[in-house]
Amino acid sequence: MGMFDSLYVNCPKCKKQLEFQSKSGECLLSVYTKESLTPQVAIGMNGDIVKCKSCGNSFKLECEIPQKVVKCKSCGNSFKLECEIPQKVKIKLVDVTNRRVK
Repeated sequence: MGMFDSLYVNCPKCKKQLEFQSKSGECLLSVYTKESLTPQVAIGMNGDIVKCKSCGNSFKLECEIPQKVVKCKSCGNSFKLECEIPQKVKIKLVDVTNRRVK
């Protein structure tokens, strides 16, 4: 079994703890809250769906990851780069309990 980092947030319905996992960070079994979540870790869990073990509702994690747009001096194309720490990631839990998941 591989290592990962975790984000813990409260279920919007029953307030019990939900866990989202990411393999895009350092994967040292670090634990994050919505206040401490970094862009690097958020990338690996953005769009993940977790079912609450307490109330049975399912929630999709949507992360607004700060990005910097840079323009290439040679070709003129613009590129989005994920910002490094200490940029704050905004998260939202979307209830997908009654939706079909592809």
